[in-house]
Amino acid sequence: TVSKSMKSTLLQLPRTEVLSVDMLGPGSCCGVTIGRNDAELDAETERLRKNFNIKQTDVVFLFVGRPTARKGLKFCLKLWSQKRLGDRAKLVLCGPNLGDVLSLNGDCPQNVLPIGFQVQMDPWYRLSDAVILPSLHEGLPYAVLEGFCHGKPAIVNSVPGLVDLVTDTALGWPLAIDDVSQFTDTISSIVSDRSTAQMKSGACIERAKEFSRDRIIKIYIDKLRSYRR
Repeated sequence: TVSKSMKSTLLQLPRTEVLSVDMLGPGSCCGVTIGRNDAELDAETERLRKNFNIKQTDVVFLFVGRPTARKGLKFCLKLWSQKRLGDRAKLVLCGPNLGDVLSLNGDCPQNVLPIGFQVQMDPWYRLSDAVILPSLHEGLPYAVLEGFCHGKPAIVNSVPGLVDLVTDTALGWPLAIDDVSQFTDTISSIVSDRSTAQMKSGACIERAKEFSRDRIIKIYIDKLRSYRR
């Protein structure tokens, strides 16, 4: 399986159903590539800023996931519906479209940008200040891991799977489950001083390196080869 939390959960199943559970390396099934940094990506990021009217002074929180309450989308919309976060706090939704937002929330809160499915995620991670993923449960959340690849910390619920990646405050903000006050205060603090997110960038990239694709693939290949001996 892909995380310590999942391994612990699976081991609680009746022994007649589960003989053993293995987690290879740090977890993950295919690893990640550390975010690229080049002129082409810079240009694409700036194009998106202009197309979606995202100012340099805006503080961007990125949600990446399916448009379901379980993934935390409804909770994110609740946070932005409060109108307490200020005009500079932008919530970009990659995956959910406007119809999804209206279905869950009835309307689209101010400063929420539902942009639907995206093929190329690098520029969206690049222009964001932090990833937000208040899921109710996860195996190993790639939205957080991919954010780490670009040096972006994560604001998450303290639930299994998420806390397997956001292991301490150097990597983000693991908060009480669906605690509106904690999430609002955290988002507001980043809006007031975005350096609180930027200073976590180095630790996030180092964490992502533990899941580099070359390393993960080698671990799986070595494991498969061991079965042939």
